[in-house]
Amino acid sequence: MKLNNINTFKQGIPHLSLIILLFFGAPLWAQNSQHVSLIDMVDEYHLGQDSIQVLPDPGGKLTIAQVSSPEFQPLFKSASAISQKVQVYWVRFSSSANLEHEKDWVMSFEPWDKVNLYYANPKYKDYPASNVKKSGASLPMSMRDVDQSLDRERPFVTVPIINNSKQTFFIRLAGAPHFANRISPVLYSRTHILEKKRLEKYTQGLHLGFILTMVLYNLFIFISVRDRSYLYYVLYLFFLGVIFMIDDGDGMELLWREYPWLDTHLTYFILPLVLIFNTSFTRSYLNTRINSPYSDRLLKILIGFMWLLMLTIIVFTATKQGKYIRQYYTIFYGLVAIIITINTGVAFHCIRIGFRPARYYLTANLNLFISFGIAIYFFWTDQFWNGHVALQIGSALEAILFSLGLADRINTLKRDKEFANERIIRQLRENQEILKENQLIKDKANKELSRKVRERTTQLEERNKEIEIKNTKITDSIRYAKTIQRAILPNTDKLCQAFNNYFLVYLPKDIVSGDFYWLRHFAEEQKTFIVVGDCTGHGVPAAFMSLIGTATLNEIVNQKKIDDPADILVHLHESIRVSLHQADGKNEDGIDLGLCLIEHDPENAKQRKVTYAGAKRNLLCVINNTQELIEVKGDRKSVGGMQREEKRVFTNHVLNLNTGDTLYLTSDGYTDQNGEQKKKYGKLKFLQTLTKLSLLSLSEQRQELLQELKEHQGNVSQRDDITILGVRL
Repeated sequence: MKLNNINTFKQGIPHLSLIILLFFGAPLWAQNSQHVSLIDMVDEYHLGQDSIQVLPDPGGKLTIAQVSSPEFQPLFKSASAISQKVQVYWVRFSSSANLEHEKDWVMSFEPWDKVNLYYANPKYKDYPASNVKKSGASLPMSMRDVDQSLDRERPFVTVPIINNSKQTFFIRLAGAPHFANRISPVLYSRTHILEKKRLEKYTQGLHLGFILTMVLYNLFIFISVRDRSYLYYVLYLFFLGVIFMIDDGDGMELLWREYPWLDTHLTYFILPLVLIFNTSFTRSYLNTRINSPYSDRLLKILIGFMWLLMLTIIVFTATKQGKYIRQYYTIFYGLVAIIITINTGVAFHCIRIGFRPARYYLTANLNLFISFGIAIYFFWTDQFWNGHVALQIGSALEAILFSLGLADRINTLKRDKEFANERIIRQLRENQEILKENQLIKDKANKELSRKVRERTTQLEERNKEIEIKNTKITDSIRYAKTIQRAILPNTDKLCQAFNNYFLVYLPKDIVSGDFYWLRHFAEEQKTFIVVGDCTGHGVPAAFMSLIGTATLNEIVNQKKIDDPADILVHLHESIRVSLHQADGKNEDGIDLGLCLIEHDPENAKQRKVTYAGAKRNLLCVINNTQELIEVKGDRKSVGGMQREEKRVFTNHVLNLNTGDTLYLTSDGYTDQNGEQKKKYGKLKFLQTLTKLSLLSLSEQRQELLQELKEHQGNVSQRDDITILGVRL
């Protein structure tokens, strides 16, 4: 925004002083008079509080008929200060013209939204509403009394001054500008203001033409070299040029004549973009990511803050929160100071570390400081046009220096690349010589290595043959152990002698199994022992354990004649601990098993007495009449292995069942088997499956259980030995 007067500038009212200025020439200030006397020698009059009278209109409802009436004249006061709370003011001023040559007069004001100048009817001396000259920042150019952009910031109206007469004019000002704190109209002769603006327009045209030339020139270079520094620089120059164009009034006069909103608001959105692309250009040009990482992070934070600032401007503009614009410009100028300071510091740092292109950047920034200081001096001494020219020269020199810096940066990068290429070529030649030498050494080494490899291969082949022979012997031994294990396990005949209806699922993980099943049938006594055991681990060690368990069970039942299931488990536990010297703590292997004693009732042929004792294994029973599944839990301790208690005891569970009921003894291999989703089959699902299959024959149950396991397992390898023994009473 332009600096309208020195008082506004001293009070710190934010304006775009870096870019936009007003030319006031050598004015004659009207003093100590209630009317302005126009003479031939003066073409410009600044009307102070002694020349105008002001009447606030807080409600904005007064009419020209009321204001021009005698009753309202005493209400006008000689004061030019305005309040942001009052949006409508009436101004009265009087003139007397004694000119040898008549002149056309125009008057300018601060950028009020609407300016209506009312003049009297010469015949009747009244002020009809039709005698009005209109202008204002919110009016399209076609509706303004003066449709030329003599000054974008200050709307103009024609003042119909009659020579050799005294006149009084009333002006209605509506929509107070955000940055004005007083009313300060200026009266010009039309020829004077046009001549004055002609030089300004010429200078502005040269400046904008130069900016446009630099934009196009650097845009072509960007298209050629694809360096992002040129893109950021082109965007920075482009938006800076747009601000100059808006400030000079060319935008409103030539491009958006009928859209005054763009003229009054577009600058708000472009200013952050100027800073964003200037900062992005700094990061790219000075390569701060490498040369100054801390400053690079700080600049990125500032860019993010400026995007946020632009978003708030959009929100404030959309919600018409104009009262926040003053704060926005305060933040804007703070950012300008911060960014220029940081950029200068980063440029000094880059020069110190030897980054040659930073010299142009630093010179451009220092030139900007100097031109800005000169402009401030001119503003302070009321030489606004000179200050405006200083800023234009400063921005032009900055554009030239940045362009030279970019060219030097490209040349520097090109020289560095050529130097790097030469070094690479030289290094490649040296490497080629080294490779030749290495190749000779390599060939010699390869020959020696080939000889040693052949010798070593021969040795390995001989050793592999020995290993294969040993593996074959071991495998044969294990397969023979399988034969022995199979021989010890009850065969089909023994199972058929004890049970007319049964099924067995026996799936070792390896050649031999750590699961085993055991049977003893005493026909005369009409009682049968059945056991399913799961030894610690699997493979050969577990298979040996299963042999120990089978042999020990035979000894306890056949020789010692112990027939109580709980006592059998106690003796089996103690025997295993003694056999494996587990009291010394060197071995903790054990067996999880379930043992059933099935006895016929001598008084009722259809009833069976089942006594069950379990070591970490449960008995499953399906009642034929109700299809109910009963789970009889064993004790939570193994047979063999670690013993913390003084004496291990097991519990008997007695069931009175009928013929047709089904018993199931299992190891944990089926329920622990993983599927392709790495999920176990699970105990709950297994119980549901048995319940679902209970109406089928036992042979059909076996097939369904195997199919269910296959579908669940998929391509996953078997995890453990699997044993399920089902018998129907």
